[in-house]
Amino acid sequence: MSGHNDGTGEVLSAIFNNSAFADVAAAAHRLLAPGTGREQITTRMVASATGRSDSVVRPVMLRLVKAGLLQMEPKSENGRGAQYFTRTHSERWRALIDLVASVTQMPADLYEGSKDSE
Repeated sequence: MSGHNDGTGEVLSAIFNNSAFADVAAAAHRLLAPGTGREQITTRMVASATGRSDSVVRPVMLRLVKAGLLQMEPKSENGRGAQYFTRTHSERWRALIDLVASVTQMPADLYEGSKDSE
């Protein structure tokens, strides 16, 4: 989704204050979708899925935490290792993904699970 030439990037930036926001939210959604067997994600996983750098993805992940849509899991006792995130508030999450899908006009199958997640 990155690199829009049709003006979508400007719309995303205007709505979400970040043109990467939609990519990150959609990737997080797909990574946490039912049937993946995954309940936690990392910034690195989302960055890989979007083709964006960790430094672009991390601020969006932190905004999703601040909005109460993702939760940061406690790190191990020594504080090392990856930071894991879990999804919260499935109703708000579905609303976010529906908005992202609508604004980006992406095919619904890219957002599989948005109606029945959690």
